[in-house]
Amino acid sequence: MFSLYVTGTDTGIGKTLASSALLHALRGQGLRAAGMKPVASGCERIEGEWRNADALALQAAGEPGIAYADINPYALEHPLAPELAARDAGIEVTLRPILDAYARLADRADALIVEGVGGWAAPLSSSLMQA
Repeated sequence: MFSLYVTGTDTGIGKTLASSALLHALRGQGLRAAGMKPVASGCERIEGEWRNADALALQAAGEPGIAYADINPYALEHPLAPELAARDAGIEVTLRPILDAYARLADRADALIVEGVGGWAAPLSSSLMQA
């Protein structure tokens, strides 16, 4: 299994487009490829759960049957920097749930495309940087 981290300089720079294209290309080569967006802000309520459009695009482009919660362990309502959106939600983003979801995805895939949030220097919490 190999993985690739897709990041950029800002929100809206094309991370999801690039990640989805990579997933389609990998799956087109016969590989089991999955996408992951560990932290996503700006989510909407769908069927009682917070969902992010970028994470849903990765889910659609990747290996079928993968749980949304593994693709996006931190789905945050407000469209703010992750640290601020998490604080508004009353939670702190920590590394363990991200690593656990990553491990579950790695068990089901030959390739894993992980999409970052915002820009490379975006803090995820007061003690965890995306970088």
